Amino acid sequence: MAELMQHRKGNVVLQNVIWLGAGEMVSRLLMFLFLIVVARVLGAYGYGIFAFGLSITSLVLVIAQFGIPAIFVRDAAQDQKWERAFPAFLTLGLFSGLGALVVL
Repeated sequence: MAELMQHRKGNVVLQNVIWLGAGEMVSRLLMFLFLIVVARVLGAYGYGIFAFGLSITSLVLVIAQFGIPAIFVRDAAQDQKWERAFPAFLTLGLFSGLGALVVL
């Protein structure tokens, strides 16, 4: 019985990995197509301004998140008591984002 449960868990993990991979591929393909359409519509000058704005936004996003979601997921996976700390992590993320916006 234990072997069957282990096999079943393995299948679920494999299915989740496949769906996650397919979702990432579709997401990146759609982003690629979106950028091509934006470049054609805006032209060289307009796309340059768009790319500059996108890079600033990406930089602010990295500063604002500061690895908080990854830290929370790692800690919550190791010990279930961290799940009760979700509001604190959410508040930290919100204040971090507001701080990055103010600095920007």
